[in-house]
Amino acid sequence: MISIIIPTLGDGELLDTIRLQIAKSQIVCEVLICIPRPNSARLAIHHPSERIIQTEKKGRGHQIYAGTREAVGRFLLLLHDDTILPNGWDIILQQMIEKEEIVGGGFKLRFDQPSFRYRALAAFADPYYKLTGEIWGDRALFVRRKSIQDELSILDVPLMEDVILSKWMQKNGRVVLIQDPIITSTKRFRGQGFWRHIGRILFCRFLFSLGISPDRIYRIYYSG
Repeated sequence: MISIIIPTLGDGELLDTIRLQIAKSQIVCEVLICIPRPNSARLAIHHPSERIIQTEKKGRGHQIYAGTREAVGRFLLLLHDDTILPNGWDIILQQMIEKEEIVGGGFKLRFDQPSFRYRALAAFADPYYKLTGEIWGDRALFVRRKSIQDELSILDVPLMEDVILSKWMQKNGRVVLIQDPIITSTKRFRGQGFWRHIGRILFCRFLFSLGISPDRIYRIYYSG
């Protein structure tokens, strides 16, 4: 079984599409949809494999942590609510599960807009990983549950969970970057401005590298 953990505020335009895609999987999956309370969104179960988990703390990392605590699958797949998985994603992950030396990884990045700047940003994702050891969270990170089971608390942060997890994986086994691309939405880039959004993300990662706590970075990120 694969446990798919989807942090959301319930208003993701692609959430229903993602849920339908997962429901067609050829392998057994459980879907943990994690939403903070209180929240005005009303989510209902669409498939027997789904569970709605409400969290007391705000922040995507806290939502992911709540989902990982409930998960029972051999792999944990951390999927943003604006990201579509590639065709055959389930078979690919099943193959990864069978290779015990693989602790986790992520998918190749592609955006839903074909413009040059989005293609350039996606192309930069792999060199950025080689330079920093960080896999961006919108690349649908996955990790072997039994490997991280005793250290799940490292994900109990409001954000920067992708940095923490990707660097943890590097220290604990083989990390793979699957070359079949996920497709992630550019809505946040378009809403906030391309360069402004990138600047905020990189600034937060820089603060984290200086030892600033994720809680403080969270407040800085959402104050701007």
